[in-house]
Amino acid sequence: MSEQDFRAFLAQGNNLTNSVAVTTTSQTLQAGSTSYSGGLQQYRVYNSGSNITFIEIGAAGSSPTAGTTTSIPIGPNSAESFTDSAAAVFAVIGSAAGNTFYVTAGSGL
Repeated sequence: MSEQDFRAFLAQGNNLTNSVAVTTTSQTLQAGSTSYSGGLQQYRVYNSGSNITFIEIGAAGSSPTAGTTTSIPIGPNSAESFTDSAAAVFAVIGSAAGNTFYVTAGSGL
């Protein structure tokens, strides 16, 4: 593997970061548009607030639904990175309302 395979996260494209106020109802959030055309895309997500937010990741044009018992939990005030197809749609739901959930498209870890 080359050093490039281990680079830190780099935000890429237009409308890099999108956000949504988390509620106790599943909502969708489109990841920022990118200039990346290599197939797979990295996304950094940040859950700002004191509650767990649960997410589902779907392909562009899909309508994923997040659930509090079946989806990926993102801890309070924490960030995670995911690799998925370009132009992903995220569904988010909170264990309680009050957080803000952010998605930034880019490349790297």
